[in-house]
Amino acid sequence: MRPVTSAQRTRVLIGSLAVVAGAVALTCARPAGAATTPSASASAAAASPAPAPSAPASSAAIGPPSVTTPVNSPAGTPSSKIVWVNTHTISTGGRYLINPDGFREPMTLQNTGYGNNFEVWTKTPVEGKVLAFPDFLYGCSWGICSPHRTLPVQIKRDGDPAASVTTSGHPAGEYNAAFDIWLELKPYLDGQPHGAEIMIWPRETASVGSLRGLPEVRIDGALYWVIEWRAGNSHGSWNYVQFRKVSQVNTLAGIHLNDFFEAAEARGWASSNWYIQSITAGFEIWSGGNGLKMYNFWAKS
Repeated sequence: MRPVTSAQRTRVLIGSLAVVAGAVALTCARPAGAATTPSASASAAAASPAPAPSAPASSAAIGPPSVTTPVNSPAGTPSSKIVWVNTHTISTGGRYLINPDGFREPMTLQNTGYGNNFEVWTKTPVEGKVLAFPDFLYGCSWGICSPHRTLPVQIKRDGDPAASVTTSGHPAGEYNAAFDIWLELKPYLDGQPHGAEIMIWPRETASVGSLRGLPEVRIDGALYWVIEWRAGNSHGSWNYVQFRKVSQVNTLAGIHLNDFFEAAEARGWASSNWYIQSITAGFEIWSGGNGLKMYNFWAKS
């Protein structure tokens, strides 16, 4: 990833968490969100039998995002219904949330049957910074939580937290796939975490992954480049820790998160006294990105 300043990484500041919604509708206000109108590509899809994306909403009128719960399919079979996700989140499997998180650029996702999947339908412009982080969420973000979670939990008492995700699609543009894990000093459910943000990248485009030659560490059986800096915004500051896989892959299956936490702790970037607030997996999109797919997300704590 190209070197960026804290100001340029507003996504890590509150972007990827600012518009996340929970399975239970909450009344907490979302921090300055972006308008989430359907993209041109998603609008064009309205001509197909699939239902069109919901009507545009002005950013001034947006309140706490709504949550759409899964609908049971006949005879228990998976539904093939197309679900457009733009101004709200949806619950999938009764455990995770899918969040469009177009915090700088309107973002539309396509989901099939409220299942464990999404596809990016928005082509973002080139602006030299992260514009969106469409993602799966397990845990809590800004007071909005996924259902049946066991987070927050203190790291030294977390057992063996793990996560998996699969990605596909290599469209034009600049982007990276990532687990984004937030650590907080206390077991808070709301607000900006002040401990650390642990990012684990399985793959990225060449233009984004520009930080080569950094220290290599072997974690959970694989080699990663690691870099850290102090990030901050008007809500506070935290340690931003990035692990980028040296040999890129489309899937990270059953990675043991404590191995990454311990690597950060050994360098003074995290503490076992802190709490895991959320585990997310998504795409940081700088430009383009329409056609990116993510599915089979799984996380436990």
